Amino acid sequence: MEQQTKARDSNMELLRILAMFMVVVIHCTLSIRATASVIAENYLVSNMLLSLVEVANSVFLLITGYYALKSKFNIKKVALLWGKTIFYSYIIFFLYTVLIHKQIDKVYESLFPVLSGIYWFISAYIALYLLTPILKIIVQKLTQNQFKYLLILIGIYYGVIKLIFNPSPLFSGTFVYVVFMYLLGAYIYLYVRR
Repeated sequence: MEQQTKARDSNMELLRILAMFMVVVIHCTLSIRATASVIAENYLVSNMLLSLVEVANSVFLLITGYYALKSKFNIKKVALLWGKTIFYSYIIFFLYTVLIHKQIDKVYESLFPVLSGIYWFISAYIALYLLTPILKIIVQKLTQNQFKYLLILIGIYYGVIKLIFNPSPLFSGTFVYVVFMYLLGAYIYLYVRR
């Protein structure tokens, strides 16, 4: 039993590394497209590449949900992630304004990166992490059928209603997507992994 757990954890670590690589590919591709004069042929290739690697954020959220039920809430993790985000945001701001002499359009977003949502995934991840104690209670109280119903309901909202009606930014669904992927990971941990 011990070796199966280690093998499973190794597989998850490999999946996490693959997702990290995909995030790098996403950012490199978007940076190249933003700075270069992209001809239609290259634009098509970059779109195809992006469509293959955009699952990276979903993978991270699934893994978080998968392990969340057996981990303990630790506010220090939130503070550390928040601090790292601010640190790197200030360094980027400093490099652009002082060393490279380029003006950053959105000073507020650079100085308050988590609150402004300039790095949407970090902001959403911190909000999700702060919500996990409540989500754990909900998940543990639901029956399997109730849990399935909740996932289907959120999936319909995010996958159908959002796509067709394109609601205002307040209800755009980014956080709904984050919670959905987290809950799906928890469902897999509880009912599928056996």
